[in-house]
Amino acid sequence: MALPAVRTGSLRLKWSKLDAGSPWEPESADKTLMAKQQGWIRKRKYADGMTWLFCYLVTRPSDGERVENSKRIGCVADFPTERSAWMEVARLGLEKYIDCPIGLEPTFQQLAEDWRLRELRKEGVIGKKAGETADRDEHNLDQYVIPRWGRCLASSIRPTDVEAWFEVLALTPQGKREKPLKWPTIDKINSVMSQVFAHAQRHGLISSQLGCNPFR
Repeated sequence: MALPAVRTGSLRLKWSKLDAGSPWEPESADKTLMAKQQGWIRKRKYADGMTWLFCYLVTRPSDGERVENSKRIGCVADFPTERSAWMEVARLGLEKYIDCPIGLEPTFQQLAEDWRLRELRKEGVIGKKAGETADRDEHNLDQYVIPRWGRCLASSIRPTDVEAWFEVLALTPQGKREKPLKWPTIDKINSVMSQVFAHAQRHGLISSQLGCNPFR
C-alpha cells in the first residue's frame, strides 16, 4: 500500500536508494523512502524483530541543518500493514513531534511544550511523575510561567530577571485569590522552569553550556 500523497512545500527531497545489506527494509525491492515534512514510516531490524519507525525532520541546534529523527511505533508482527502502522502513529500522537519544529533560537514556550509532550506525563519508571505532581507542574506552567516568559527567547532569560519576577510574585496579588504567592509555591514554579531548561539541554534543543541555563 502506497503512502498517502502529501505536500512538501519548498522542501525538495528525492527518493534515495538503500545500500545492499542495509538494516532498512523498503516495502518492495524497487521502492525507496522519501522524506516529507509531515513525517514518514519505515522498517528497521532490531533484536526483537522488524520494527516500524515514525521518521521526521528536525532542526539541529548546532548548525541549523534539517536532520532525520525517529520514534518507535511497534513491531511489524503487531502492525503487519502500513495502514495499521499509520493508525498507531495517530494513536500515539507521534505527529506532534513535527507540529512546531524548534529552531536555533527557541522561545521558552517552544521548550516548555517539548517538555510537556516528552517529559511531563512520561510512561515507565524512571522520571515518571505522580499524577498530582504532573497536574500541579502543568498548572504552574500555564498559570504563571508561560504568560510571563513564553514569548521570550530562552537565551535571553537571565537569573536576575527570574529572581526579580519571583519577588513580584511574592509581593503582589496573583490569580483568582488576588493574594501574593507563598514561597513553597514560588519554589515549585522555580522547579518547573528548571526542569524545562534541563530537558532542553539534555535533548540538544539549546546549548549545554552553563550560561545557557539560568537555573544552573
